[in-house]
Amino acid sequence: MHGRLKVRTTEEQAERKRLEREKKLKAYKYAMSECLLRIKNKQFDETGQKLSEQVLASNPDIQTLWNLRKKNVEFFEQSACEEDTIKILTEICLKKNPKSYPTWYHRQWCLLRSNSRKLGEKNENLNWKNELNLCSKFLNQDERNFHCWRHRFFVVAHGNLEKKNELEFTSDKISSNFSNYSSWHYRNKLIEELYYQNQIDNEIFKNELNLIENAVYTDPNDQSAWIYQKWLLLEHQKSIIKELVLDCKNREISIHFTKEIDLNKNFKFDENGWRLEEKIWKTGSNDDQSELNKLFENLTRSRHSKSSGFPIELLLDLNDEKNLYEFKSKFKMRDLTLDSEILSNHFGNMMELNQFENENSKWCMLKLVELMGIMDFDKYKENIFSYLDKLADQVDPYRKNYYLDIKCKLKENNS
Repeated sequence: MHGRLKVRTTEEQAERKRLEREKKLKAYKYAMSECLLRIKNKQFDETGQKLSEQVLASNPDIQTLWNLRKKNVEFFEQSACEEDTIKILTEICLKKNPKSYPTWYHRQWCLLRSNSRKLGEKNENLNWKNELNLCSKFLNQDERNFHCWRHRFFVVAHGNLEKKNELEFTSDKISSNFSNYSSWHYRNKLIEELYYQNQIDNEIFKNELNLIENAVYTDPNDQSAWIYQKWLLLEHQKSIIKELVLDCKNREISIHFTKEIDLNKNFKFDENGWRLEEKIWKTGSNDDQSELNKLFENLTRSRHSKSSGFPIELLLDLNDEKNLYEFKSKFKMRDLTLDSEILSNHFGNMMELNQFENENSKWCMLKLVELMGIMDFDKYKENIFSYLDKLADQVDPYRKNYYLDIKCKLKENNS
């Protein structure tokens, strides 16, 4: 009847949707085939740029098409095309899929290229600051988007932005949600950079421990702050080995020490290659020792060493090309002397928390074991073994063998 809206039946709606999908699929296949043809023929033009844009807007995870866009930009040297990609297409794609690896990588490529062309201009840092704002918007939507956190670190590093301001940003994020693993990890990377630049002092270290204490007192069973505490305390112990650098091209390892050692006493050679005395690095974690063992399995006799004061440097030849690239190219041991008063205060606070929890928090007890091991193993040996036994028998019996294994290793390492 006149003036009455026609309501489509279920069958009509389904048929209409099917026809729309077929139309979109046909256009998608045509655009994709044209793009692949251009890649094959090395044909770079404006049409390929537009077609790739259409496909990526619906499916941003096609790395091949992002590579086509790079080729187009390099071929035509069109800065306008770059700006369009940065401001429009990648943002559209990230809104569709905020965890698209190719999109984030392409955005980084565009930023580096754009800023290299603007080097020396007054607004050369403008893009980097705008990127921080974009990252903040995405992190407000999903605070655990590790792709965005990694991009933010890339922006801070390449834009030479102030890392201490980023520490404040992570503090706000952590305060709003202590369980945000990504915030803790990002803070980890920032602190690591500050260590390398020798900008950190005991006051900053004290602030980090206060932040951890606030988090664990709020929720002792949340793992994120405890994991950060382990990194902060255990990964930054004073070690004789400062750095190992594996040079695959020249097939040599450069070892930097923090103080004088006797090379003849601390290094042994047998039919299996070089072996470094365990006491050199026994204060490190098990992962550290495993990595060092791998490196020294493929060493021959010392080619030469040089010393001009300390740290000294020892160069060793690699005798086996097999599995060469399985090793890390650079392996650092931190050299941070922990302030004893700050560490003692932190230990007292953790003991107090353990009492509040009636010794039923497995994370608190496990971290106390690690703290006592750092401070003075001989002094706290009985407490350490007592806590490990209680963890294995009462608090967390499902992981009994794990705690007993820790106990066994501690006995061996400190025998």
